[in-house]
Amino acid sequence: MGNGLQALLSDAVARGVAPGLSAAYRNAAGEVHLAQAGTLGANSQNPVNEDTRFWIASCSKAVTSVLALQLVEQGLLDLDAPVGNILPVLAHPRVLTGFDA
Repeated sequence: MGNGLQALLSDAVARGVAPGLSAAYRNAAGEVHLAQAGTLGANSQNPVNEDTRFWIASCSKAVTSVLALQLVEQGLLDLDAPVGNILPVLAHPRVLTGFDA
């Protein structure tokens, strides 16, 4: 599949899906497969490599929610438990209730 992943990314770049892509996965045997294709941007000739970092902005919310739900599925996280049990800094938040002089 490692070569298949490389072919998939190369094809996507060739079709103009994105200037550059990077992907990784771990198979059932625990082997990590990496693939990269393209450049850092439409106006860049610098190639994407395994150390390239991408700005993913709000995409991290989707990743975080999937990971949290996997923890719920494994019984390691309770969505009804107070957040302060996990993040003590949020146990007693200061809430602005209005303004004064």
